[in-house]
Amino acid sequence: MLATRLRWVEQAFASTQSTLAALVEYVVADAKLVAATTPRLTRTLDRFLPGPQPLSATAAAILDGAAAQVKPGATFAQLSRAQMAQVFETLERLPVESAGSIRFLVGNLQDLTAFLAYSTPRGHRLARYTATLHGRKDFRGYWRA
Repeated sequence: MLATRLRWVEQAFASTQSTLAALVEYVVADAKLVAATTPRLTRTLDRFLPGPQPLSATAAAILDGAAAQVKPGATFAQLSRAQMAQVFETLERLPVESAGSIRFLVGNLQDLTAFLAYSTPRGHRLARYTATLHGRKDFRGYWRA
């Protein structure tokens, strides 16, 4: 009995991870960045709203459920990029007032994913972000009284 429960939990976790990895790959098309960002996304979602069911699993279930509407029998990870875009479009247009929290979550998933991916050194290189760490010479001492 316990082995059956653990197998179910492991399958659910694997499904969640593959769905979130597909989400990261949809937002960021770099394999190394996908591998580094997926666990960060999972941790961030689960810490954002702790509860009996992790928010990462809820987000993955919502994406997979909408994916099955776009392509019956498919998960989010099995969709093409165009179909993934259709999933987001479908979820963001949910007409029911009680779906506001789902629209909020789905509407922010891509932004959160991009933030987590591009806030890493590899993300900085991919985005060609060249920040100065110690400020610019023009502004040094500007705020001194």
